[in-house]
Amino acid sequence: MDLKDFVGQALSDIVEAVLDAQTRLGTNGRYINPELSTQQGPLEKQGKLVSIQGQLVQTVEFDIAVTATSGTGTKGGIGVVVGAIALGSQG
Repeated sequence: MDLKDFVGQALSDIVEAVLDAQTRLGTNGRYINPELSTQQGPLEKQGKLVSIQGQLVQTVEFDIAVTATSGTGTKGGIGVVVGAIALGSQG
């Protein structure tokens, strides 16, 4: 798999995962990737984000490493290694 295909597939997988998670939550008042308010006000100065519904937004960070291998006589490839996963809450 070349880098272009890998990046395209990885981004497609991320979007599909977000859509799947949104579907699982249904309409219980919780949102994944909510639309942000354009008027953040004083919370923005504190490093916080607010959705258009007025709820504080939590950020989730993933530490992902991409490795590529190549060589003569061997099959090259690209892989993803997921490291630490950090869940954050603001507020």
